[in-house]
Amino acid sequence: MAVPGKEVELLGQGLQAASTIPGAFALNMLWEDDAWQVRKGFGQVTQLTTTMSTNPSDQALATDWGYQKHLGSRLITTDFGNEQIVSVFSGFVNVANRRSSAQMLNLYLVRIDDVTARTTHEEVIYRHTSENNRTAIPMPYWHGLYETNFTRDYQEWVVAQDDSIFFQQYNDILFFGSEKMGTYCYRPSTFKESRHKFIDKVRRSSFELGYSESSVVTPGFAVPGIFQDGFEYYDRSTLPKPVDATVVDRRMVYASGRTLYFSDFEYPRSVMTQNYVVIGTEEDITAIAEHSDSVIVWTKSETWMYTPSAGGALASQGRTTQLSSSVGCLSASAYVSVDNTLIWADLNGVHQMSGGFAVREMSEDFSPLFQSFLKNPMTSYYVDNGWTSTTNQQPNTTVMFRPEGVNVSYAPSLRAVLVSIPEERVTLCFARGKWSIWTTESMVHLSGTDSDVGVQHNVENPWFVAGVRDLYMVGSLDTQNLVDRARYDGSASSYVNDNTISSSYYLLRYGRGGGIDRSVEDEDHRLAMGKYKEGTTGLAASSSYVIFDKWIRLPRGFKFETSTTVVGEGEYYFLVPIRVVPITVPGGNDWSAGVSFMQVDFTFDNHNWEPVFVSGVATEIEGILCNPRAKNPTGWGIGGPTAGTKEIQCYDGASASRTGNSIRLRFTDGTNKMNLSADLSNDIMYLPFKRKTGVTIAATNQSGIAFRSFTTNLTDANRGVTVNMHAITWEQMVIGTADIRKEDSIAQPVDWAYKTVPVGLEDESIKKARGLYIRLMSHGAGIASDYLFEQWVYGLCNTLVGTDVKEYTSQIIDYSGTGASAEAIQDRLNKGTIRTRIYNTAQALVKKVFNTTGVTFADTNAANKTTGTYLIDDEEVETMATSDATKGMSFNYMLFGHIQNRAQAVHLDSVRAVFRNMGGRRRRGK
Repeated sequence: MAVPGKEVELLGQGLQAASTIPGAFALNMLWEDDAWQVRKGFGQVTQLTTTMSTNPSDQALATDWGYQKHLGSRLITTDFGNEQIVSVFSGFVNVANRRSSAQMLNLYLVRIDDVTARTTHEEVIYRHTSENNRTAIPMPYWHGLYETNFTRDYQEWVVAQDDSIFFQQYNDILFFGSEKMGTYCYRPSTFKESRHKFIDKVRRSSFELGYSESSVVTPGFAVPGIFQDGFEYYDRSTLPKPVDATVVDRRMVYASGRTLYFSDFEYPRSVMTQNYVVIGTEEDITAIAEHSDSVIVWTKSETWMYTPSAGGALASQGRTTQLSSSVGCLSASAYVSVDNTLIWADLNGVHQMSGGFAVREMSEDFSPLFQSFLKNPMTSYYVDNGWTSTTNQQPNTTVMFRPEGVNVSYAPSLRAVLVSIPEERVTLCFARGKWSIWTTESMVHLSGTDSDVGVQHNVENPWFVAGVRDLYMVGSLDTQNLVDRARYDGSASSYVNDNTISSSYYLLRYGRGGGIDRSVEDEDHRLAMGKYKEGTTGLAASSSYVIFDKWIRLPRGFKFETSTTVVGEGEYYFLVPIRVVPITVPGGNDWSAGVSFMQVDFTFDNHNWEPVFVSGVATEIEGILCNPRAKNPTGWGIGGPTAGTKEIQCYDGASASRTGNSIRLRFTDGTNKMNLSADLSNDIMYLPFKRKTGVTIAATNQSGIAFRSFTTNLTDANRGVTVNMHAITWEQMVIGTADIRKEDSIAQPVDWAYKTVPVGLEDESIKKARGLYIRLMSHGAGIASDYLFEQWVYGLCNTLVGTDVKEYTSQIIDYSGTGASAEAIQDRLNKGTIRTRIYNTAQALVKKVFNTTGVTFADTNAANKTTGTYLIDDEEVETMATSDATKGMSFNYMLFGHIQNRAQAVHLDSVRAVFRNMGGRRRRGK
């Protein structure tokens, strides 16, 4: 007679590791709706490089420049309703817009991503005129940094150092900084576009761009308050740079050293010299936070509370209490406040303070993480019988706590606290009382078409910020070598070779990518390189200028008036603005009567680029005259060019040609002169170019259109004197399809696992595992050809059972042995997660998934109302069964899989193990 089986529920517990025999382990899962759900993927919203885009002259790609380190981020909701993410980076950049005048510096770069308006803006930290001393420098002599030009220099940059950044919002102003950086204020703004933030070393004073300094981000130094007649106040030189700040009872509180400084009510930058208190800590303060109208003060290893005195001008007459001599906080980014509960991390764990002021540890169930490490049961060493090549980067088999850059955040939409450990690509997730571990790497790896041991880590250094509805991740850095294939004159023997390194960050949103991480369609907005080059040299300083200025990319659907050319999807069309600056010479040209002749001849890269012509057979280019020039199109030969005098044409040598590599711009008019403002920049025209669409060309990177070989002349109509012009051209990198991030080119699977607590340890009798009943919600496995890695051997849902607490120490024979050896570990691969549910037209049961023949919704046409096989749909919840035959005194099950398709999902509602008692104990061996 068969021995009846016993069923035991295995699902429920979160992360457990604080015992000799490890308990449950949840990887990339979230406890929600009383089920363990595989977390959603983080899809790319944007990817950006710095606007300080002058790359170093380095064909060997040895200089790593651009964004270097992410120092911190905060999401704010502005008073005008937009959600904006403010991020601070250190960057190694050229400060000028052309190499010959540039120097490389480490600077603080502040990025503001408006996720509501889908715009972005960058600010650089530098010394503002507000920091000047009026006594030492009279105000008429103050100059902003961006008044720097070719002839004047007012640069005063703030050199960056790696340090944890604090953020504190007061009303609608975001204060941020560090004890090395100082304090700065961001005043929320709306942005149309982000202009370049390098200084202009191209233009002279008479035709400079007209910028001075920004009021978007300004220094937040101390200023005298409204009681300055009766009290002394700190100023910008006497108030120490804080390590953190918080708000208590409408006062801003700053922490520096062992001291708290309190501002006046509703004046966050005004601090009386008497309004401070020294906390009796053993070490310097690392972070402070408001809690129940008190200030919680942390050092690396202590927790204190300061309750400010109520009423009056001073808050420094309050009470100090030590709450813990062994629990501290890592930094200003390592805590979060949630509904009157503080949650923070130190070197020894994660802690909380709720309601009162008692400090309670939250991470005792997995304390080995902070003392040594946790073992990760989701390794790929069972691939290929445990063999691995060390030439591949190996997946993490352990999880360690590395304190550098740890950040703590709260996602209201998930009701989850997230403790990110960036250096490990690991996040601790605490949701509804249960802990799990999230990773941003995947062990799915192929050698050719064969599964092997390796790792995907396309999401680095995760930093989480959250709004009311959405959770975002700031990832960094994505560093990529971009080889330049632009050609001077279109010649295969004359490559520009302006190679560069692109160092960028990327913004991801939870759920945007469906089930996979870093899914991307076309959200790569990098400007890998952009700068001015000198097209002519050796001319006199008094020569005039022709400037080929920053390109304007035309949007899809733009239609040219004459040729009716329409910009298509994914095509690169640019307008190149051409501007002329006629320079006056004492006793010489004064340009008072305008210009009677203008010549600008140049070559370009006709291998990769072509102009937009007025028709399919013409050599005339559809130049767009600027408004001041539009009254005299005949002077340019528009509609009827005259070679040598009036033309906007493309040439091959001496002959006009649609396939040539040179362009001639000629203006001549003896009657209607071209009026130009002397010593100022005058808009002439927009010259349209299109990057060619050949597969090879589209795949490669071009550092620009490669303008050069200039012949320029400008004739003063009054004096009849012709002068040459300095030619200055803007060039920027257009990233090819082989390197641009698109169509999931850097997407990676989400590996998930749930390892159960040991079953059977309560009596240690010999048992036989018979399998699992798994109740789960799933969308099905989908089609393998849609997977990120089609040939990967393990599927959406797999099970593994190990006996006698051997799940971590099993050897190769345990995975591939035969006979008695095969009982130690047994796996069930690619377990189906949905059943056949629908009768098709052939009366056969099929699965209810997309693109299945015979599975259709009803027709909306009343005449066809009887068609279709179902009317409405729910996500499927199924109970699937597995069959095992493994003996032992105890069992550990692990369910695991890989989300390789946007539409895949797995929610585990119940996992019940079936085993039979075989009687007795083992006397020897396991």
